[in-house]
Amino acid sequence: MARFRLIVLLLSLASLLLIAGCNVGRAGFKGSVKVGVAVPLSGDLADGGDSVEKGVRLQAERINRQGGLLGYKIEVVGKDDEADDDVAVQVAGELIGEGVKMVVGNYNSGQSIAASPFYNKAKVIMITPTSSNPLLTRQNMPYVFRVNPTDEAQGPQLARFAIQKLSKKRIAIIHDETDYAKGLANEFTKAAQSLGVAPLLTVLAPSGRDSYTDILQQIKAANPDLVFGAVDYPAAEVILLNKKEMGMSNDWLFGDAVFQYEVILTTGSASEGVYISSFSPSIRGLERQDAKDFVKEYRDLFGRNPGPDSVPGALALDVWARAVKAAGTFNPDAVAAAIKKLQFTAPITSIPIAYDEKGDLVNPVIYISQVRGGQFVAVETK
Repeated sequence: MARFRLIVLLLSLASLLLIAGCNVGRAGFKGSVKVGVAVPLSGDLADGGDSVEKGVRLQAERINRQGGLLGYKIEVVGKDDEADDDVAVQVAGELIGEGVKMVVGNYNSGQSIAASPFYNKAKVIMITPTSSNPLLTRQNMPYVFRVNPTDEAQGPQLARFAIQKLSKKRIAIIHDETDYAKGLANEFTKAAQSLGVAPLLTVLAPSGRDSYTDILQQIKAANPDLVFGAVDYPAAEVILLNKKEMGMSNDWLFGDAVFQYEVILTTGSASEGVYISSFSPSIRGLERQDAKDFVKEYRDLFGRNPGPDSVPGALALDVWARAVKAAGTFNPDAVAAAIKKLQFTAPITSIPIAYDEKGDLVNPVIYISQVRGGQFVAVETK
């Protein structure tokens, strides 16, 4: 009798283990696949970098909730490139060594250009959410892509907006020493000249200064009716506060790097009326359900509102994930080929996603907003 009970007990345990094993198979993953994020997570640009990283993490969470990617759980590995070219190269080595299959990054053009050859050589797919200098995708690197427009698209659009829509003829340009700023200022200048407007002057505004009043004095003396700024948002905050103190009444137009909610919070009324371009709309002002869902999930996950670069960060991972599914493999050659065959409309932004041979969007979209009442109000989308 005791032997019979033992047999029954063993059979029962075997059944339980079989059921548990089946449940694990249904609810679990085959393993994990690592995705890197290389952005500034410290220093002046940390808010923008953090916004990208959290957007990637939210997108990974969404994919994992649906069973992962090809049955694998996406594991996000964030690294701080400190907005420094040398550190970006170091971070690239670390992420490659840790076996990531793709990288969302870098945030700035300078770091993207510096790190991209290393990712490309290692056949790690690199998709930048924000780097706009055209040089990045002119290096004949088949594993490098972006989800944002280049300066060759943004510069001319901003020049046309200033000259044709705002009817400005006396334009001054201010930029810093970064690859992003120099590239954007150059494209703006070329487009303005083609429209018959030669900038009154172009001045260098090195980043990291506590005051730009000496530089603004030069601009004020030229009496422009518009100043175009190709700078990062920490410099723009100081410039806007300085120009208000100096009583400068001309219009201001900034490139995408200044499209940060922090600019409005920091500068208050000094940013009122300023025009700023961006690669995606202000998500907090969108009434679309997918935008509302994104904001809610972001708040639930991180306890704060998404930043302007959260959506491009999520989109970069989305592009790679769609290509992996289409290819049916994580093989970088197959995935890179699949990315170039993608054709879809991006969630939230409705940007048409399709790539040319360089890894750039075929139909880039530029948004221009004006700060009104402490909010970004869309004024043009092209």
